[in-house]
Amino acid sequence: GKEASRIFAEEEIRRQLTLPAQHDPHFYSKAMIREEIRHHLALLPQHYPHYYTTEMIREHVDLIRRFDGRTPVISFHEQVHESMLEVVIVAKDRVGLFNRITTAIVLENFSIYSARLNTRDDGIVCNNIIVSDVLGSAPVSDMRKDLLKERLQRLLVSTDPPPPIPEDRVPRKAGRTSFVPQVDFLTTPGY
Repeated sequence: GKEASRIFAEEEIRRQLTLPAQHDPHFYSKAMIREEIRHHLALLPQHYPHYYTTEMIREHVDLIRRFDGRTPVISFHEQVHESMLEVVIVAKDRVGLFNRITTAIVLENFSIYSARLNTRDDGIVCNNIIVSDVLGSAPVSDMRKDLLKERLQRLLVSTDPPPPIPEDRVPRKAGRTSFVPQVDFLTTPGY
């Protein structure tokens, strides 16, 4: 019943992940072999494939491949609402990592709408964070994305404490437009 359905779903996702993508040969080349996907999935909780599209799992693997163990690898994706942006971060986990991420986001005038935080058994995180532009830019400019990426990379590699967030940057509820952020921590039992 339920267990067989779950196993079938996971096998189907794994099968799709090992097929070469047709729409972006650079991003999903034949170099992405079956063993690399299996290794990635084995290091994450069993329910991880259910939260992401096949394309996003492929992107996680590609970003991990480019991760040098020190400098975070970051990509952006536009969202349906033009002032929102999905930030995908691959980095090494450490104490205070999410605090550093949120500090960078707030200092660049974004607010976290939702976050899905995944920690692999080997200590690499694959975080997907949807942010909203508090300045109301629609769409978010490439310059703003670059500034956010630079600040994230700088804060995530630094050993200094993150800078304080000025009072005027602390997110406040704004009447009917306020929301409760959703944060999901998906960690494996061994980490």
